[in-house]
Amino acid sequence: MADVILDGFPPVLRLKFFQGSDARPGRCIIDTMVAGPSELSTLPRYGKLTIYARNYVGIWWKLRLVKAPRVRRGFMRLEFDDDRWALKETILNQNYNERDSLGKLFTGKQKTIEELATIIADAAQPVLDEVNSLSIVAGDDLPDIYPPAKWAGLSANKAMERMLADTGCRMVYNPVTEQYHISRAGRGAYPDLSERAFRPGPPSNVHQVRIQTAPVLYEDTLAAAAMEISDTTGELVSLTDTTLPTSATGNLMAFRIWEPSSVTHPEAIDMEDVVLLDHRAKTALNDPENPVYEKARIVRDAWEPYPFHQPLDFGDGDIVRKVELTGGGRAFITEHPVLIRASGGSAFLKTAELLTSYYRKNDDGTLYRNEKLITIDATASATEVITKTANWIKPVDSTESDMTGSEWDTILDEFADAMTSFYDYRGGEEPATVRLIAPLDLQGSGVVGGVEYEFSVNQTRRIVRFQAALNFTPGATSRIR
Repeated sequence: MADVILDGFPPVLRLKFFQGSDARPGRCIIDTMVAGPSELSTLPRYGKLTIYARNYVGIWWKLRLVKAPRVRRGFMRLEFDDDRWALKETILNQNYNERDSLGKLFTGKQKTIEELATIIADAAQPVLDEVNSLSIVAGDDLPDIYPPAKWAGLSANKAMERMLADTGCRMVYNPVTEQYHISRAGRGAYPDLSERAFRPGPPSNVHQVRIQTAPVLYEDTLAAAAMEISDTTGELVSLTDTTLPTSATGNLMAFRIWEPSSVTHPEAIDMEDVVLLDHRAKTALNDPENPVYEKARIVRDAWEPYPFHQPLDFGDGDIVRKVELTGGGRAFITEHPVLIRASGGSAFLKTAELLTSYYRKNDDGTLYRNEKLITIDATASATEVITKTANWIKPVDSTESDMTGSEWDTILDEFADAMTSFYDYRGGEEPATVRLIAPLDLQGSGVVGGVEYEFSVNQTRRIVRFQAALNFTPGATSRIR
């Protein structure tokens, strides 16, 4: 036996309620009795739903009526959203866990997953008025990472969806405790299913999960040779001795173009497989929106409409060893002297070193990324490979790195562990749909992928049915049968 009460509405004849384990509101469809069509205008916009079954009491504090699609023959169908509707009505105004152009975390607004969840709950509370229904509780086994939170101008439900996706977590509402629980997917104790009846689980064909970062940014000092633009073809050609001035008389000028000859970090790479950046990444750290130190022009085998040249420096000093502020492309035009007389002699130096940043290409033309390939099911029947990308993890492999490689490895390991928990059934149970004759305490476990409540009443009996999808594959939570 069970009873369902929806405050302010006629008696409930049938109820079907599905709730996924994410930020989207659960949808509740209720059939009630009605005296006539005119009664629709008098219905309240919100209602408290309570389900009583045996020793179970589940409460949804503030369902919002979103549709009344059908009224006929003395019956009325109503559609409600659960309390997560408040997240859709809330706009956030700050960013957290921002990173510089190298992916290094800025200090000052660092927030853990639990702290971010609290920020969302506090922001949505005024929308719910005096009802204290959006209580979000974070579990103990959350990933130890700082997920990106570019939330300014974003709705709270979009912010929550992104945070869950970036951390491998789920958010399940527990009607018994009246709290939303955030926990790592696939982790935590299973609900006490003493009367469980398993149905076939969703198809599980996941062989491996590929976890990858943003493209790896490399840095090094590249050997470069002085170049000039051909008067006849407009192409870059080596600067020859015949083009060099023999004296400092007159208003002599020379081009300031350098072409890297090779890349050796992290290994010997063909120049065709290198994507040079327009400046060394670190030059943008002071103000990423205004990299004032980047003052060069890019040459990519194209005719320059105007010559860019630099007065010759006849000083006795050595050539600038590192041209740190450069323009990118196949060749660089710098604001530094290309030609300087060698100390104590009359010859001009035609080589230099450029400190710059670059990406490397894979054989298929894509940019190289750090990745981890984690095997979920090694059997021959499992063939699907799923790729999860964390573009906010931006590893830098530099000869003058600000962050060591081990730090990037730690971040990637934690992220990979969180992402694979959706597919790695570490609880010892295969994914399955559980059907019970009465609801139970979900315990806020991250193994719950979706829940469904059904209630119906006729002249002779009342029936309540409860289903829970355990360790459900993402993307399939809308169908748990």
